[in-house]
Amino acid sequence: MKLFGIVLALLVSATVSQARQKCGVEMWPKKTLADSEATKVLAEPIIEGRSIAQLGSRPAPTRQQIQTATKRFAEETHTYRTRAYVVGYKLEADGDYHIVLGDPADPKKTMIVEMPDPACGPFQYVNLFAGLRAQFDKQFSPPAAKFRPLKKPVLVTAEGVGFFDFCHGGRGAAANCFEFHPVTSLVPVPLKK
Repeated sequence: MKLFGIVLALLVSATVSQARQKCGVEMWPKKTLADSEATKVLAEPIIEGRSIAQLGSRPAPTRQQIQTATKRFAEETHTYRTRAYVVGYKLEADGDYHIVLGDPADPKKTMIVEMPDPACGPFQYVNLFAGLRAQFDKQFSPPAAKFRPLKKPVLVTAEGVGFFDFCHGGRGAAANCFEFHPVTSLVPVPLKK
């Protein structure tokens, strides 16, 4: 029985280690709410009514500012709520769900929102991240490495913590590379009857 316990512990350790190996590295504490400012950010009132076009037009920090920042930028200290269309999604190499949202008033204006891999975030958010992904999988289908555009976009209300990413050509990125990272809620809007 003791040998079984040792083998089980080694298997669990290897599984966690493999999950951690695929986790992202750039600004990872901010992206997963593991930074020292996350609790304060989540305690702030949600900012409502910003469109994808508005969020994507905010002035962005430079790459150097992003690389050297020791604190969140002002836009990253809030959770936002917006209504948008899910237009497509994929699974990133770091395990995140990469979801592209389109502005209902101007579908060419898009923005990325990300759902981190629960194994890559802090313990207190494992259930949040796992629940969001399970809900997403049920509503759409689990993402694959290849981007999957939706034939018919789905209207959702999305909430997430503001985040400026490096502009690296990610599919669906806003002009200023502003994202919700992480998403904290993604709920389909019921169709009117």
